[in-house]
Amino acid sequence: MGCVAAQENNSHALDGTELEYTYADGGSVILAFYEGLLKFQWVAGANEGAMGEGFEYTAKVIGDDRYIVVWQMPEVPNYLTMVIDLGSRALFTSALMGYGTDQEGVLFDEATIHRVNR
Repeated sequence: MGCVAAQENNSHALDGTELEYTYADGGSVILAFYEGLLKFQWVAGANEGAMGEGFEYTAKVIGDDRYIVVWQMPEVPNYLTMVIDLGSRALFTSALMGYGTDQEGVLFDEATIHRVNR
């Protein structure tokens, strides 16, 4: 199942990019984009050790070094949207976690990007 309906200006524009970022609560993540997929690993905080890979993503360029990215984790189920601003080293996440389950919740948070490899 694809991430979103195909649109001409949607892409895998972040392929080959790896980010490390930290939320205000101290949770840190390494996020890598490759071949239209992404993988993540929590390296600090309450979710330390959690990881996932092989998730299809779609990115849209929304400015100079700014992207909006969406992907879902259907088996969990989570649906995530991020705004990534590489120029200002800021990342914003909005997520519907555990949608359609008794565990459903919303995440709305901001992080600082510490490392970018392209």
